[in-house]
Amino acid sequence: MTKKSSIFRDFDFLLFSSALLLSFLGIIIVFSSVGGGKTPSSIFALRQVIWVGLGVVVMFFAFFTDAEWLVSKAKAIYVTSILLLVVLLILGKLGLGFARWFHIGSLSFQPSEFAKIAYLIYAAQLLAKKVPQNYIELSIQLLIALIPALLISAQPDLGTAFIFIPVMLIMLFWAGLKLRLFIALLAPLCFVALAFTHWWIPLVALVFLIVSLRLLNAHPQQIMVTSGISVIFALASPLLWNYALRDYQRQRLLTLFNPSKDPLGSGYNIIQSQIAIGSGGFWGKGLMNGTQSKLLFLPEQHTDFIFPVLAEELGFLGVILLLSFFAFIIFRGTQIARRATSPESSFLAMGIVGLISIQLFINIAMTIGLFPVTGITLPFISYGGSSILLIFFCIGLLLGIEYRRHIF
Repeated sequence: MTKKSSIFRDFDFLLFSSALLLSFLGIIIVFSSVGGGKTPSSIFALRQVIWVGLGVVVMFFAFFTDAEWLVSKAKAIYVTSILLLVVLLILGKLGLGFARWFHIGSLSFQPSEFAKIAYLIYAAQLLAKKVPQNYIELSIQLLIALIPALLISAQPDLGTAFIFIPVMLIMLFWAGLKLRLFIALLAPLCFVALAFTHWWIPLVALVFLIVSLRLLNAHPQQIMVTSGISVIFALASPLLWNYALRDYQRQRLLTLFNPSKDPLGSGYNIIQSQIAIGSGGFWGKGLMNGTQSKLLFLPEQHTDFIFPVLAEELGFLGVILLLSFFAFIIFRGTQIARRATSPESSFLAMGIVGLISIQLFINIAMTIGLFPVTGITLPFISYGGSSILLIFFCIGLLLGIEYRRHIF
């Protein structure tokens, strides 16, 4: 039974305002970051203003869209996103000028951004129907995350592809997945990394895995399957390293913790980013005064490496302000997920929280040298159309889920 509500009373203006303020901050930093380039900074800033304006329109469209209705169409939305990725991959292989974007006149559309929200919607539908209770059901959740991830990695765009797995883990955690299934999901991934350490470390990890699953009352067959898959992943790691990764991707991993190994090559981006962040100090150098961006030392300073520009020009205080806004949005989104009126809405809201959190973490970790350099944008801040539209669509869904809680 519905109750009388007022959009001005029940609308979450705090969440809305936080998203807008972050976007305005992004416009300012975009304007400042490209001041040393050939294209006038006002052009980039104007384009970003237009994208933010369109994003607000998309946000209100999402706000008035019932999340439960959207989840009911999840399979069609998901299949459409996969088809777009397949078509893009085919066109790219044919050498028709398509790699990660569809180009329509002067406009570009990035299907991987659409694939993110399509995955969230479909995963929310499946989790609302049933939380995985065994390996087969868990495999279905893993499969729907891996399909778009593999297609995106083939573009190649490993950064965006990587996002799907941690977001899936966050949604499964929110759904209350049993710990032994969580371990079964994470173990193979851990063994891929352990395969590049001393030979005895994977053996110790295997014993620890078996003991842990046994203490969690896992069935002997489950223990055998998890252990076997983990060992296979460990043995296959050299093949993945040699054949699944391109040369520049291997170089980025090798120089992750030692950028000085190749200071003018794969380590250059991280070194210049760290210089920019460190030189900002507490107060920053001031807007338009960042030397790393103005002298074009920073690569992609208005997109992937926009955080170092902000840190250099606004300093530690600017970084704290940025992270405070993000912390509030994540906290608010978690509240919305907890108070949602349906499982579908709750899982979708938590998926959005996970998506924002993971992108924020990867982008900043990348710029300070704690994660390989990838093409992950900073939500609300980085220049770009598809990413801005996606993030505002997600905020609109959160606003709609919260508003409908006051109606029903």
